[in-house]
Amino acid sequence: MKKLLLLLILSFFSVQSFAGSCPDGSEPVKSISADGSYFVYNCDGGNEQSSSSSSISNSGSSIKAVKYESFVDTETSSSCKDLDKNFYRKSPNKCSIIAVLDTKLKIEVGHWVKNVWQTSGLIIHRVNKNGNLEIVGKAENIQVETNEKTDRPGQMEIATIEVITEELGSNSVQVIKNPIVEIPTSALRMVLTDVNQDGLTELVIAGMLEDGRSQDSSWREVNFIYDFETESYSKFGKPLYSHDFVAGDLDDDGYDEFIDISWGGSHQGGGVGVCNGKTLECVYQSNPPSLHTSKTSLSVYPNKKGGILFHNCSKGYLDWCWSEVTYINGRIQLKLLDKYISSKKPDKEELFKSWQGWEQKKKGWAVPGYKTSERFKLISESYRSHQFDMDGDGDFDTATWKENQLCKKSASEKVYHRPSQCKPVGEMIFFRNDNGKFTVSDTHEIDPGATTALYNFDINQDGYMDFYAFRDEHHTFECNNQINNIFFGNGDGTFRRPSVKEQSGIFGNYGCEIQSYFFEFEGEAYRAFFTHKYSKGFSGSRAVYVGVEKIGTKAEKAAEEAAKAAETDTVDTEQSAEDEIAAFEAELAAELAEEAAKAAETDTVDTEQQSVEDEIAAFEAELAAELGQ
Repeated sequence: MKKLLLLLILSFFSVQSFAGSCPDGSEPVKSISADGSYFVYNCDGGNEQSSSSSSISNSGSSIKAVKYESFVDTETSSSCKDLDKNFYRKSPNKCSIIAVLDTKLKIEVGHWVKNVWQTSGLIIHRVNKNGNLEIVGKAENIQVETNEKTDRPGQMEIATIEVITEELGSNSVQVIKNPIVEIPTSALRMVLTDVNQDGLTELVIAGMLEDGRSQDSSWREVNFIYDFETESYSKFGKPLYSHDFVAGDLDDDGYDEFIDISWGGSHQGGGVGVCNGKTLECVYQSNPPSLHTSKTSLSVYPNKKGGILFHNCSKGYLDWCWSEVTYINGRIQLKLLDKYISSKKPDKEELFKSWQGWEQKKKGWAVPGYKTSERFKLISESYRSHQFDMDGDGDFDTATWKENQLCKKSASEKVYHRPSQCKPVGEMIFFRNDNGKFTVSDTHEIDPGATTALYNFDINQDGYMDFYAFRDEHHTFECNNQINNIFFGNGDGTFRRPSVKEQSGIFGNYGCEIQSYFFEFEGEAYRAFFTHKYSKGFSGSRAVYVGVEKIGTKAEKAAEEAAKAAETDTVDTEQSAEDEIAAFEAELAAELAEEAAKAAETDTVDTEQQSVEDEIAAFEAELAAELGQ
């Protein structure tokens, strides 16, 4: 009955299909989508907004195609524990499935992937204007054939699931709404931040069109700001091949600036765009000599201007730099603070073919004992870094990983095929910040997989910041590898890998999990995750289930253990009382039996004595009678 109530709630919001209003206050025009499966809302006219800079391309906000998802598998309730049990880890946490996402791909990308949400590159949370929790996911629905020459726009889908957490863990958890909004772009980098400082966060998207289209097509794109409250978006900046994109308040005015770093190259161009957070005016400059794409992250100084930019120093991914960044006259200036040599210079070269069909020679190293035509260690790049305070001293430290690829093929094959013949191997490296000088504080071997983001959160609630690599599983076709790259902090810049048993004491595991994200809401710790119902063979639906579990606090877990112990003590006490009563009854029964035996013996003696006396009396009476005759 509770499950039916949840389905009715979701169906109600599906029917209502709240669409919002246009920027001019008018209502959007409603029409049917091309495939007839949902409604499309568009604002008439567009109302193009003028820009304060020729470098900015701002369009009027409009409501894009919105689809209110409901549960597609009616056999599944909202309990996380009703998913596949092959990988289920028993957990006392309250956990509910809040949505099921199942959107068909426009272009097939492999036999295994049938749903765009299987390849989601983002799961995060925000708090909306009503103070409710929203879980946000992002996925790409590829619109072009591999190596197609086209100017067709990309398509990004953003799912926002608003949920009331009070009933979490029950079968009647309330999902307010869960729209999916389509935005005509593709992206590698996104930032969730309060752009206009109204107390609510927006999603800033660095547009770029590396979605499989030909290199002869333009991969350049403007940037987008998605407003969750109105389900609309706006644009800013000029088209760039935005490969690295970071945000931070560089001028200490309360608004985040955006540094948009384009991938260099003759066919797509390079350069850096620096966009003012308050005006969204962007100024473009050439790359500073030591600034190269991939791996870039930014931390800003608290309560003063400027910050620290971590980045590649050169094109070869061989050295990494920390630079102090200042924001002057709309541009950035870098001053080198420190440098780390990550790899020796490659001395070999082999021909590779990418999944898009492009062939080019790439650099690397020989593998001992093999010809380079059979084994090759390819220089690669992690593309991600993260800055956070890992040792509690108030400044920002750095975490990133070094990645290479071990490639294998037969000597008779002309080229190595990526990624099918190459496996990434990685080493996570933690750097401690000691007054602007960075030293390696810890290292761990990792399986990078398809890692798309790095996060920090106190997962085990011991007061020390932990670290984890957010990753998806669509490249590995396996379950639950996403929880292998979790590191528990020791508070001094070193980390340890928790065992499965230790993890199980903190959070659960439900179905075939493919992504995981830890966060805090209203002072409580939570985990959101994407998972599949089926863990073996995927013979059933490829739908992606969105779950949220509340992570119990140490006090709650201690109270629960105390309650269990008290319950055990109560049972033991009750058993002890029963034993005492039984012993008393047995003792009493023994006493009564003894008394009864004594009484019986007395009765026997009395009976025998009386019988003898009676016989004597009868004999004497008989004798007296005879003598009297």
